[in-house]
Amino acid sequence: MGSKTSLSALREQMLALNKIGIPLSRERDINSLLSLILTESRQFANAEGGTLYIREDEHLRFAVTQNEVLEKRFREKSKNGNGDSQPPFSSFLVPLNKNSLSGYVGVTGKVLNIPDAYKIPKSSAFQFNRSFDLKNEYRTKSIIVVPVKDSSDYVVGVLQLINARKGKRVVPFTKGFESLLLSLASQAAISIRNARLTQELKEAYLDTIFRLSVAAEYKDD
Repeated sequence: MGSKTSLSALREQMLALNKIGIPLSRERDINSLLSLILTESRQFANAEGGTLYIREDEHLRFAVTQNEVLEKRFREKSKNGNGDSQPPFSSFLVPLNKNSLSGYVGVTGKVLNIPDAYKIPKSSAFQFNRSFDLKNEYRTKSIIVVPVKDSSDYVVGVLQLINARKGKRVVPFTKGFESLLLSLASQAAISIRNARLTQELKEAYLDTIFRLSVAAEYKDD
């Protein structure tokens, strides 16, 4: 019975993974795509929050983040006139080295699956930065960080999900989710590449139109 249940759950997860690929492949706006990737990944892993980093040379750019717990808290504060409706998320760059969780995954291309971010050994090459938690009275516990690789195995970004939920409890991300999230990240990498190509083509087209219009002005008596 247990084996049949596990196979049934795996089949459902694979079907869900395939369904995710359809909207990702259709989205061409890069900003909308990044938000969609994170939303779909969070729902797939039942995570209350997450961040998607995009590689820019030797850094990872904090491109988009979501956290349903903080967002709900800030909405309630806004209703009571006690603050903004959204948490103070802002974009920044993370060095592409092994010191941070995202940097480590970006450099090594390996998955990190951490049951409790506050219990990472001090001897570990990477460490978790608690400053955001302290500032927002939040508790990050379980974390899974996966590389977003293209077909040539190049890391184009890093996907980080936090606090897997089972009912009202925060639980570790299961080992079985690692390969599934890697597959999702691979789909995301293809979509990011296609969206970037579309954006580059649009920019090249507009640049061509601009140059032609300038040339026409010079020839116009």
